[in-house]
Amino acid sequence: MNFHVRKMTEIPAYSQQPALAGADEVLALFERYADPEAGRCLRENVLAQVVSWRWASGAMVQDEPFEYELNYRFLKAPRGRWLREDKAREQEHVRCGFDAAGRIVMASAYGSFQDIWLHGSGRITKLVFSLDQDAGSWKVHAAKLSLLDADGRLQAQYSRFRSAWQMLASAEFFRWDQGRVVGKQGVETDDGGAPCHYRYDYEVDGDGGLERISFCRTDAGGLALEKARTRYRRPVQGERIPELAAAITERLLSRIPELVRQAALDEPLYALLLCYTEEDFDAAWPPFLVWGRQSWRAGVTETPGYYLWAPDEIRAVGDAHERWLDDDETLTSLCLRHKALMADRGSQASGRKVLLEVVRQLNLLDWSGITPVTDDFVVVLADNSGEVDPRPKMKAYLPPGRLALLRERGWLQC
Repeated sequence: MNFHVRKMTEIPAYSQQPALAGADEVLALFERYADPEAGRCLRENVLAQVVSWRWASGAMVQDEPFEYELNYRFLKAPRGRWLREDKAREQEHVRCGFDAAGRIVMASAYGSFQDIWLHGSGRITKLVFSLDQDAGSWKVHAAKLSLLDADGRLQAQYSRFRSAWQMLASAEFFRWDQGRVVGKQGVETDDGGAPCHYRYDYEVDGDGGLERISFCRTDAGGLALEKARTRYRRPVQGERIPELAAAITERLLSRIPELVRQAALDEPLYALLLCYTEEDFDAAWPPFLVWGRQSWRAGVTETPGYYLWAPDEIRAVGDAHERWLDDDETLTSLCLRHKALMADRGSQASGRKVLLEVVRQLNLLDWSGITPVTDDFVVVLADNSGEVDPRPKMKAYLPPGRLALLRERGWLQC
């Protein structure tokens, strides 16, 4: 079941959700290979099965249908492609090992990760090892059990993943209709946390190509608890990043003042924060707005006012301080296609340029006719995750007079 293929028609079908419990088995695998010696022996046994090697620019195995489209916003890299050996670099690329049956059974990535696949009757087990630089040893990082029917068709996957601060576990069951995958349902838990149930639905064209992926959280019985959100939309053929970026810029510039006016705020704003997430850019694309209310500024005693420009701090006091833009279907569709193309390129630079241009132009508007504002009101680009201090970049887009006024009053040093 190594999904080297890209076409849905080449992926085997399964028609019923299985009632197979693999969570305990995955946990046992994780615990068994947490022992460095056991992990070393396993990797050596798999290495002995390798009969040939080939270099690639990225991951070349899909462990489930549409895995790249589901996860591209976390990968932040274009699809993997095969490389000539003389073009490969160990610290940047992936070395894939094939067994005698032509299956990838080992992949060494970037000098610090090693994936292995164990093929058995009705199952494929994947283990991911990461190099602990301090200890100089390999540790099991993730485990996945894929269960297949008698014809080798995917039924369910059970996974465990160790992050820097917790252990995550998931169980997913795939839904098929007339030979094509149409979605999956799953549940995810972390250490001691409540289970999170969810559902993905896939829309495919007549040739089995993926058009759209939508996601929603559900109850334990699969009943949706929220409106489904689009996670992926296939780019239109011939569409290019510059044209999409221009359309997104135009849409944001027209919609943001309109939305602020509709909010009918009852107190002046000292700032409107246009928010994105540095650590996961696609998570807030389209971006969202946070109101910088004068009452919040009046309560900030720290100068030169970092907390004035920190959306995560403002949002902590309640969602009445924010406005998301993902209910705009036109904007959302543009952004989904834009980020899919950015992912194929492996860069979010286009999105960041859009944000800078939008915030620059919004600062040229007369906001006094749109909503109550202070005399030093500004529109600010802010990272919601708090990783990036927004103040140093303000001089790139704020009008000089407004910048000087904020500095004079002690609200800003940049």
